[in-house]
Amino acid sequence: MELAGFEVGIVERIQREPAFAAALIEEVDEALTEGENSVAKGMLRVLTVGTIGFFALAQSLSVTAESLQQSLSQQATPDAASLRAVEKALRLALGVAAG
Repeated sequence: MELAGFEVGIVERIQREPAFAAALIEEVDEALTEGENSVAKGMLRVLTVGTIGFFALAQSLSVTAESLQQSLSQQATPDAASLRAVEKALRLALGVAAG
């Protein structure tokens, strides 16, 4: 999956600062609560790339990595429930409790 230039910098920060990843997960929750699914989707994509990767996350969701990548792509429009499932799986993988 290709990332935009600014997303590469975010991934690098996620990898340097685990607390930053935890803060982004909280931002995902807020975006979903506010109905900003496209914002949440972008953050989930970057968090996935910067942390456990699509393959591991897809396994925890019982989907293929390809379908997960597709659902988090810039062109996709997944529903809030799907994005919440991804958020929950990332929280579990990263050990970040719901706020």
